[in-house]
Amino acid sequence: MTDRIIDLSSYGGKVRLENHLLVLEFNEINTVTVPLEDIAVVILDNQQMVITQPALGALGESRIPVVITDRKHMPSSILFPLVGNGKQTEYFMEQIKAPVPVSKKAWKEIIQAKILSQAELLAITRGKDFGLREIAKSVKSGDTTNRESLAAQRYWSEMPFLDRRNRDEADANIYLNYGYTILHAMASRAVCAAGLHPSIGIQHHHRNNPFCLASDVMEPFRAIVDREVWKIWQEEPETTELTRDRKAKLLYALLGKVMVNDERISVFKALSGICVGLRKRFCGLKDASLMLPDGIFVN
Repeated sequence: MTDRIIDLSSYGGKVRLENHLLVLEFNEINTVTVPLEDIAVVILDNQQMVITQPALGALGESRIPVVITDRKHMPSSILFPLVGNGKQTEYFMEQIKAPVPVSKKAWKEIIQAKILSQAELLAITRGKDFGLREIAKSVKSGDTTNRESLAAQRYWSEMPFLDRRNRDEADANIYLNYGYTILHAMASRAVCAAGLHPSIGIQHHHRNNPFCLASDVMEPFRAIVDREVWKIWQEEPETTELTRDRKAKLLYALLGKVMVNDERISVFKALSGICVGLRKRFCGLKDASLMLPDGIFVN
């Protein structure tokens, strides 16, 4: 299934491995077991939580990222597996050799999907898309005219809970940072599972970002987090504390379904579809579908 996000924040306890099951021991009588194949991401967000080395090793072998938070309960690091696919080296080489036009075409499609998802959310929150659908139509190969930036300026100026996106601001950006980090971890797992190198992006190339490709493929799904932040803001517009309840809402939003080719599938499955499509293109199938979402708000 690969859809469950295990958020270990409520209680201290121990995480161990038993018969390919992740065993969560919160006390002597409260124990939960989860099959590894059901897990998309594990979040360690409790200073009293202990996890065994066999459990960490099994999570790595199963290509499951582990997000670790700091004392302020914000993600501080992510553990990822070294090997994600049996043909990983072969795919790495094809990814490195991929022609520039292949990456540019993929980036155009990803940005079009991102802008359309933003338009979809504006239609929900404001009643109209403020021209974003038209902007999406004008995206060129490689987004050489920077339609992504133009759409972002218009999008954030019309979002009721935030004037502009600034990850360092102590406002609704705190919620966005948390939600995007979890989405990024899910995207990173999809990248590794497809046998691609996470550091070799098609557009993102920042030297301090070891998961550039994950940053690329997550773009069409950011609006899922944005919508949940908007809902939180509607309930308590003056509060910016990242409480356990609000984190749970952000996590739950990423467990929802999106539409791909008229089929309702999980966010993780959609991310995986994009990564597999990219791998096929890198390996020479230039017309392989990226399985980008037709709509991200179907619940």
